[in-house]
Parts: sequence; structure tokens; C-alpha cells
Amino acid sequence: MNEEERAKRNAYGREWRLRHPGHNTKYARAWDAAHPDRALEIRRAHRDKHREEYLTYMRIYNLTYVRKWDSELRARARARTARWAAANPARAAARRKVNLLRRRARLAGGGGSHTTQEWLEKCALLGNVCIYCGRGDVALTRDHKVPIARGGTDYIENLVPACIECNSAKHTKTATEFLARVA
Repeated sequence: MNEEERAKRNAYGREWRLRHPGHNTKYARAWDAAHPDRALEIRRAHRDKHREEYLTYMRIYNLTYVRKWDSELRARARARTARWAAANPARAAARRKVNLLRRRARLAGGGGSHTTQEWLEKCALLGNVCIYCGRGDVALTRDHKVPIARGGTDYIENLVPACIECNSAKHTKTATEFLARVA
């Protein structure tokens, strides 16, 4: 068969497939199901033979569909998170605070993390009062006994409850340095 005959035959096959959509697909899927190993081998050989065309197709596909789908998923996730934060403002604020502390610890190289449950248990263990001044009528914040800025970690063992005033005044001092200065 010469090139001209092959081109005519291919053109006829394309036209026939356009006139009968799904016909070949049904039989091809049945054959693929009956011969999975051979079908995979054929697909791989075809992909290897037409590698450049395949890579071009995949680049275009990724640029048009995958990125669009990823951005839509991210947008939906952001909207879902925003709805949750609006419905749970206290928990959202606590989560933002914990994430900020974890980020600071990671950047400072101290590492570590703790759960909200661990934090609540630690506060209850210490009487839900500021560890430095003993006030229990104010909101408590997480204070690092050894500050993150000085190599402390974000593990629960390094945290104590403190009022905002004491925590701010302590700044980057260790708990021992702060108590020595206050006394």
C-alpha cells in the first residue's frame, strides 16, 4: 500500500468514525477490558512513538483545564473556610493565633506544636489565671517561657497562660528574667 492509498484509507476511517460516534469506543473498551496488559503496552508504545505531540498536548491540557480546575478548587476552599470562620469566630481566632505561633517557631528554627485541647488542659491545670500576676478576670494568652525569638519551642511544655499586660511586658525575656525584674 503506497502513501496515497494509506491517506485515502485514513481519511475514510476518520469520516466513518465521525458518522458513527461511540461505535469504536464501545468495542475498544471491551477489548481493553479483555486484554488489559496488551492495551497498556499499546498505549505506552504509541505515547513513546509520539512523545513530542503527547508532551505538547499535555502542556496545553494543563494550561487550560488543570490550572483552571485547581484555581476553582482553591476558590471554593477559601469560600468554605470563610463561611466556617464567620460561623465560628472564636475558634477561627484561636486557629489563626496557633498558626501564627507555629509559623514563628518554624522560622526561628525552634519547631514544635501543640493542640488547642492541650492548651485548655494546661490553663485548667494552672487555675485559669495569669502565671505572673495571678489575675483570673482577664483573657489569657499563650506565653512562651523561653521566647521563640531566643530559641524556644511551641511545645506545650514551653507554654504558660499569661494576661496580655504581662505577656507584652515580658517581651523576649525568659520567664526567670521577667520574674527577677518584677520582684
